Amino acid sequence: MYLTLGEAAKATGKSKTSILRAIKDGRLSYAEKNEHSYKIDPAELFRVYPPVADSNLTKSNGTNQGNGTESNPIILIEVTALRERLQAVTEQLHQSKEHNADLKQERDRWQQQADYWRQQATGLLEDKRLRSRNPLRLLFGRKAATP
Repeated sequence: MYLTLGEAAKATGKSKTSILRAIKDGRLSYAEKNEHSYKIDPAELFRVYPPVADSNLTKSNGTNQGNGTESNPIILIEVTALRERLQAVTEQLHQSKEHNADLKQERDRWQQQADYWRQQATGLLEDKRLRSRNPLRLLFGRKAATP
């Protein structure tokens, strides 16, 4: 659902001129321009200009009550859509955090395994025998007589 220039002005409490100036300056984008007016996405409009708070609206358990809800259904649609989007993003964030925790555990497990095998390889490559200057000692296990 898109808003005309007049509806956008009413929803934000700004003049049509202010809305049009924001469009021409590039601060506010529009979905379509026809011969008579612009079609403006409410989410884009409310990104630039906050909606006018209706004094007849009261909030109770997440629902709006009063005469203002019937007179401004665009805001209710936007609020409902934003709440649904917030819930979806919150759920996605929670899943991402769980996934990150799983990846960290797996990374730590792989690191431990790499450390173990590195120690094993180092142990195999090191010469743990005592070095002697006399090669006969290696063969006979004692010092050979030298002439």
